[in-house]
Amino acid sequence: MRDTSGNVLFMKLRQDPFLPSDGPKYMGTGGDAALFNVDVLKDMPDQLVICEGEFDCLVLRAFGIPAISSTAGARTFKDEWIEQLSFVRHLYICYDNDEAGQQGATELIDKLGISLPSTSILQINLPDEVGDHGDITDYFKLPDADPSDLFEKYATLRSGPKPIDVSTFEEITTKELAAVLDLTIKHDNENKLVTFLCMLSAFTEDSQLNVSFNAPSSTGKTYIPIQVAQYFPDADVRKYGGASPTAFFHDNVNYDKENDCYVNDLGRKILIFLEQPNPKLQENLRPLLSHDQQEIKYKITDKNQKGSNRAKNIVIRGFPATIFCSAGMRLNEQEATRAILLSPETSTEKYKKVFTWQHFVTLIKQSS
Repeated sequence: MRDTSGNVLFMKLRQDPFLPSDGPKYMGTGGDAALFNVDVLKDMPDQLVICEGEFDCLVLRAFGIPAISSTAGARTFKDEWIEQLSFVRHLYICYDNDEAGQQGATELIDKLGISLPSTSILQINLPDEVGDHGDITDYFKLPDADPSDLFEKYATLRSGPKPIDVSTFEEITTKELAAVLDLTIKHDNENKLVTFLCMLSAFTEDSQLNVSFNAPSSTGKTYIPIQVAQYFPDADVRKYGGASPTAFFHDNVNYDKENDCYVNDLGRKILIFLEQPNPKLQENLRPLLSHDQQEIKYKITDKNQKGSNRAKNIVIRGFPATIFCSAGMRLNEQEATRAILLSPETSTEKYKKVFTWQHFVTLIKQSS
């Protein structure tokens, strides 16, 4: 059993199943319960299976299916482990068919539903052919076992949004996309398209974009990002009216006990700064905006209960798509070279259409 850094935590041994023994089935060399195959989380998979045992996890891994399991059985899944799964879109729970496995699955699904409301939580109910105590390993012993059936035939949604089969979607052109966005954003075709593609880039592996709207007040520099953000899941969008250099690093962090640090996972997140951030914060964000590496370590000072300063280790993980909105017409060269610079249109035709549209919306509201 290894930690996220690959260090060995402890060994877990199994009795030879072909030799008679009155001893326990498994023996450990010490150590607290841990996540098995935790390395798979570094790849940030969209889909992940939580199974009951390490052997089931190994079998799924052999079929190319990302999976993890607890080293302490069906009824043990720590809250800090759940915090590490916030990026997963579809979580599949597949425990053994026995009573303990089904109870453990129900308890875990309830916890996941509360902690990860935006994640699809599905339970895989193995077919009767595997037996009353059957597991994943028994399933793949069946002559007609098909890995895809686990997710399509035997999976039942238990919590969160229903998974969407994107394979049925047709590609659209930028012209068609602009027509959709035109429902709420008049003109500004290039700006709204670039903004949408910037936000969409948050869900790529390593091609995230940064955009900076720089324009005078009342030109729509914040309106465009706010309207476009409505097309993305609320859980993935973070809007900031302002943030101090340290407050930003305290936001949405989880404590990593193994490495004694606080982790702020920004992978697949869209950050919108509605006003120019604190200059010191912008300076601190430069390595993140440059995509220097997937994990960036920061040391910040914090007050303890006695009022003294203490150092705190913060790890920013992943690359977000970032949008800055500023009324200042002069940008620091460091920030200007890290973002696509945009300015909303200020044409008479745009304002005429905007005011006509707003008047129409007002009349509709009044009539209802």
